[in-house]
Amino acid sequence: MIAIVLLAAVAGSIGYRASGTEPFWSVTIDDRHIRLKQVTVRSISVAVPKARSIMNGRRYVTRAMTVAIVRKPCSDGMSDRLYPDTVTVDVGRRRLQGCGGLADRVVMKLADTQWAIAALDGKALRMPGVATVDFDADVMHARICNRISGSYRLEGKMLSLGAMRATRMACIEDEVMRVENRFLALGGLPITMTWPDADTLVLADGRGSLTLTRRSTPAS
Repeated sequence: MIAIVLLAAVAGSIGYRASGTEPFWSVTIDDRHIRLKQVTVRSISVAVPKARSIMNGRRYVTRAMTVAIVRKPCSDGMSDRLYPDTVTVDVGRRRLQGCGGLADRVVMKLADTQWAIAALDGKALRMPGVATVDFDADVMHARICNRISGSYRLEGKMLSLGAMRATRMACIEDEVMRVENRFLALGGLPITMTWPDADTLVLADGRGSLTLTRRSTPAS
């Protein structure tokens, strides 16, 4: 049962709107009520209980329904979005399952996407040519001065790059070398991903950031 869930923050850890398919439903949680609406079933509204802590998440338990939010990456199966939470709503003998998370924590899938490096530590690059980064299902390919490749892994908003292999061309431009060295230094370090918008991805570690902008075609 695939569901699309958008959980928009209203205040702190509470304040959500969720919606799903098969069957179509929506659930909202505010500081007073949990409301479940379905197309062919009467709506349910109950007082919101105190959230119970569960492994990697929280659960709201009432006589009418139980809503569980677990911090586990989840794909909605209908778009290129990857959500940080897996969400389950149990009502009667039925279980509604889907994906969700706070709106500002939504991330996207990287598989089969193509990017250009646009900025280093927030400053736009001034270099000849385009530095590219492409992602396959589990391998990253970059072309800055040299061609670089390596495995990658996603865990929520965190990206981990495995050992990277690179060709050994001599690079004349100082700016090109600076960007390439900075990119290679990401290998083996935890990297935080943020998405200012659907076409911009920022990769940040403890030393700075790389800003990528989406490209429509792979590098040649």
